[in-house]
Amino acid sequence: MKRIILLLFFVTVSQSQSFKVGANFSIKFVSIETTSTTIFGPGIEPITREKDNSVTAYSFNIDLTADFNKYAAAIGEIGYISGSQGYGGFDLGFYYSTNYLHEKFYLKPGIYAHLNIPSAPYDVGKTIIISSLGGGIRISKKLFLEGAYQIPITKTYSKDSKFGELYKLNDMFSIGIKLVF
Repeated sequence: MKRIILLLFFVTVSQSQSFKVGANFSIKFVSIETTSTTIFGPGIEPITREKDNSVTAYSFNIDLTADFNKYAAAIGEIGYISGSQGYGGFDLGFYYSTNYLHEKFYLKPGIYAHLNIPSAPYDVGKTIIISSLGGGIRISKKLFLEGAYQIPITKTYSKDSKFGELYKLNDMFSIGIKLVF
């Protein structure tokens, strides 16, 4: 699988017409489910509680865009996201961008990995894979407004080993700006 991804990346880069570097700042509205289990003792059934939370996270990414032609491009992103409820860490993603429908609007489907960093000493961070369907509007030649809806393929991103809590990501909506250099 790694070889196929590397081959696709190499073919993508070698066949591109131009490269652009950009920076993206976005605000993510994250829906999180927390499950906690309380164990009272032997012979007593544990109590499980579920709680839904909404978290606002802030993301900063650097990207490299390889344009194939006027209508299609491949994008690689690397960045950092900061949030609460134990959600924060590094992102690494690959996207395809197309503006076949209209010159100023584009679609940006893709997939990325979020490497969660534990926020407390007893947290266990995990890597989750997230699918994304986004789009954008070109405001000027170097400035874009972007939005995306993201659904995790693997949901559990952190585990509290001390209190027995699991943190699961339900979905995300993000809005941000992108500056191309």
